[in-house]
Amino acid sequence: MLTSKSRPEFKLKLSDNNNQHIRVLHVDDDEDFLNMSKVFLEKFGKEKIHVNSLNDPKKIIEILKMNEYDIIISDYYMPQEMNCIRMLDEIRNAGITLPFIVLTGTAKKEDVINGLNNGADCVIQKGIDIKSQFTELVFTINKIINQKQSK
Repeated sequence: MLTSKSRPEFKLKLSDNNNQHIRVLHVDDDEDFLNMSKVFLEKFGKEKIHVNSLNDPKKIIEILKMNEYDIIISDYYMPQEMNCIRMLDEIRNAGITLPFIVLTGTAKKEDVINGLNNGADCVIQKGIDIKSQFTELVFTINKIINQKQSK
């Protein structure tokens, strides 16, 4: 996991309920991966993580304005005209400052640097070992949320 050290302050809206569920918006063009991610994140998140999926990154602002989320996860490469970096730029330009995690299947050095330089909190490599991948992702989600709550 790589993180950015110089990041603008993020505003975080956590659920007001007593359970303090973490609401995740996961963006990926691969619906099978979205479905698998929802199952694993909610399982490994011990029912404290709730995932909504979006397979069309062009609808991101509309979805974010209609619903409250605590964190966004996005695939880096998507075949639509709006890739992860362009989507993140649009989110930030709309004044939405939620934490943002990039998942990538390639983890090319330039992709990682590009993601962090454009406002992502961290970049995580998609892996072959599903259990390890989602354990790391749940750990990272909790770490980012806890850091934001303590500020």
